Amino acid sequence: YYDFLPHAYWPLPYGLASRFVNGSHFAVFLFFPMLMGLSLLFSSRSLFAKLFLFVGLATMASALIFTRSRAGWLIFLIGAVVFLWRIARGNLMKLKNIWIFILLGMGGVLLLSQAGGFEMIADRFADLERNKFHSFANRLDLWKGAFRAIQERPWGWGVGTFGWVFGPFKVQSDRFLVDYAHNEFLQTGVDLGIPGIALLSAFLFFSLGRIILL
Repeated sequence: YYDFLPHAYWPLPYGLASRFVNGSHFAVFLFFPMLMGLSLLFSSRSLFAKLFLFVGLATMASALIFTRSRAGWLIFLIGAVVFLWRIARGNLMKLKNIWIFILLGMGGVLLLSQAGGFEMIADRFADLERNKFHSFANRLDLWKGAFRAIQERPWGWGVGTFGWVFGPFKVQSDRFLVDYAHNEFLQTGVDLGIPGIALLSAFLFFSLGRIILL
């Protein structure tokens, strides 16, 4: 996506990445404000606030679709299902309001369909089959190499050093520079070691717990 925020390093001109260069990074960034927005939407008593939050969530959901990040879509779907399960299990919402949100959700699905969002999602997953899951196999090789780097130095190699230290641990020998593990836990593990992974995990569990309890 080049129109309003051009960046010379953006690898995919047809994917939305904001200023994160990589669409998957932007998708991860959207994950927390979207879940927090869902929580506030269900807990707010003001109709104006609900409408404002719904518009904001619809905008972020559209951005999430256009990041073209398969992992981002799946992660948000899992988080939303867990959140809605928590709402239903705790009887935290009146039946009348549930039907209102169902109708709004159906309207959002209709708009997404008209904008070609479902075709984009289907095409991205079809890419896996067309490429014989080559990209997924490459990710597995990256993760294996990152795990080797963590085993070599469990306390971490230093912040921002992944691209510099990863070379000797690559599973495949090629000429490409790899500067990202495509996995936040392994990326953090290479940079900050096992303590970094522990801190990231604690942050995620604490944040998600607070979002669910809002």
